Amino acid sequence: KEIATCYNISCEHLSRLFKKKLGLTFKEYLYTIRLTHACRLLAHTDKSILEVSMEAGFPDMRTFSQRFDRVYHTTPKEYRRQFQR
Repeated sequence: KEIATCYNISCEHLSRLFKKKLGLTFKEYLYTIRLTHACRLLAHTDKSILEVSMEAGFPDMRTFSQRFDRVYHTTPKEYRRQFQR
């Protein structure tokens, strides 16, 4: 909503532009950025998975875990374990 307001367009118009140009909705794009950040944190820090999910901008652990599994086909815990090997 903030971005649409900044450019003086409706949220719906912003969503259509995003989908047309990137092939993703704004929400999907945002989740992609958040998951990329979470992967870096999991791989390069000792922060708890809860801390990682909150720092990456997810509202709760359940949403984080579901989104993570949907994209990477593994849990955040298992991803960290595989990366540390």
